This record gives sequence, C-alpha cells and structure tokens, in this order.
Amino acid sequence: FRSALIAAGRTDPGVLGAGEFTRILDAISIQRRADGTLYSATHRNLMIYQFCRVIEHGRAAGLMSVVPDPFGPTRRQRVREEPNEDELGKALPDTVIRQLDTGLHLLGPTGRAGALAAADLQTMHQTIYQILRDTGRRPGEVVSLRVSCLEVIDGQHNLIYDNHKAGRMRRRLPITTDTAKVITSWQQRRAQLSTPDSQRQWLFPTPLLRAQHSHGHLTSHSVARAFKAWVGRVGVIDSDLLGPDGTPAPFDTSLITQYALRHSYAQRHADAGVPVDVLRELMDHAAVSTTMGYYSVGLERKQQ
Repeated sequence: FRSALIAAGRTDPGVLGAGEFTRILDAISIQRRADGTLYSATHRNLMIYQFCRVIEHGRAAGLMSVVPDPFGPTRRQRVREEPNEDELGKALPDTVIRQLDTGLHLLGPTGRAGALAAADLQTMHQTIYQILRDTGRRPGEVVSLRVSCLEVIDGQHNLIYDNHKAGRMRRRLPITTDTAKVITSWQQRRAQLSTPDSQRQWLFPTPLLRAQHSHGHLTSHSVARAFKAWVGRVGVIDSDLLGPDGTPAPFDTSLITQYALRHSYAQRHADAGVPVDVLRELMDHAAVSTTMGYYSVGLERKQQ
C-alpha cells in the first residue's frame, strides 16, 4: 500500500492524515487476485481489519508518535458485502431464457484456450450454462462437479454436488433425463481429453495450469467472464413486456447473470405449485422463509 501513498506524493510520515488513511483503505478495498478478479468481500474486510489493528497497536505501544493522530480508523471500516445470492425478484422470464438457448452456439471461453482445444473448451462452457439453467445450482457448485457426479436410482437421475456455502458435501438433486443427457454427452467427451492426474476427478478441468488454478477445475470467475461476453454477442434480447409501439421492449441484459439462472429455477418451481418443503430441499436453503419468498413473487407476477 506504500505505492498508493507514493502515487499521492505523501511519503513523509509526519504529514499523514485522515485522507492518506482513507487512500490506503481504498487500495485494500480493490485488491485483486493474480488473475485480475477481486478478492471476496470477506477477504478484503479481513485485510482492512488487520491493517486497522496494526495502526491501533502502533498507537498504543507508542511507536507512531511522529505520525499525526488523524491517521487512523475513526470507526469500523468495511467494504460493501457481496450481493445476497438469494435476493428475490431476479428470475429471468422464460422468453429471455429461450433467446439465450437460441444463441447458445455463441457461448465460448474468453482468453487463451491453454492446454485444451478451443472446441472442447467451448462445449464445456455451453454444458455449464445448461446445467446452471436446468439445476439452479450455484456457479461454484457446478464448476466443481466431479466426473462421477451422476447416479441413477430406480430410473431416476440424481446430480451429486457439493454445497460449499453451507459446508454440506455430496448433496443429491433429482434432474430430468434431458439434463442427464447433457451431462453424459460431456462426460463422454471429457473422457477423451488428455489432462494431468491432478485434474482427472473434475468434470470441467481448467486449461490453465497455474498457481491460482491449483484446484484443477474451471473457476466461477472465468465462467462469469465468458457468460458476460456471450450475452454481449447475443445482442438485443426482447423482454416479455410490450413497448409503446406494441413491439417487445428490450430486456436489461445487465440482469442476465449466472445467479439469475438459480432464481429462475426456483421461480419456475414456485409458479408450478411445488410444495414449499420440497422446493426448500431442491434449493438446499437453510431457512424456509427464503424459499417462501418465491411464492410471494410468483403471485405478484401473476397479478401484473
């Protein structure tokens, strides 16, 4: 963070004040990983907390007498928390999803293909989208699927995934035959890929064998970048509302995110009258009140 003070021309400890302290906090709040993505809000808040504690300790120990008092925390400093993934009302209309499906051939990776062929990586991203759309799982749960993520019991296909957020591993989600075919098709193609032993367990291996990809599978950040670029290539997407001239009004494409597909999955089931206790299990929600919200949203949409 010394570079932030150097850039501002404030390297003399005797002239540091509240402005310089804020400048350092701002630098911490935008800290990024080696791949250019922001650290999580939790990690950035931890760095801010630790920096403030160091300054407070220095003051208490008499080690900062040369530094003016305004250089220090005046309150608990935090960066804004990441959006609540279960925020309601973010479901995509079926018309929007159908248009995305039509443009599926445009979805592909951004950046270098790395150790995998570009065609394989494109099919991988398209498979991930279809799983996100059909299962409502979180992006991190999909990219970390294992090769053996499918099971069949009495003719019913189940997806086996890890709920990292709640620390519940090997969860089972019933899926349709069509979704199972999408996964099986990629499994067959995945079996033909030449990957290191460290990646053999992952359904979606990363093509970039660098330190930040040491877990061996694609990251949700790389999928998010590809997803955003894809929506841009699809172009204008019609909403299910009509404009003043009677033609469909354009849909706000900033609302088309990976998490919107999770909301859409929940809203589809709520609108179809799936019992709340069943939908809670399907969504793997901790609180039934979160699941109940989708039924209220569904009623409002029907009234509109």
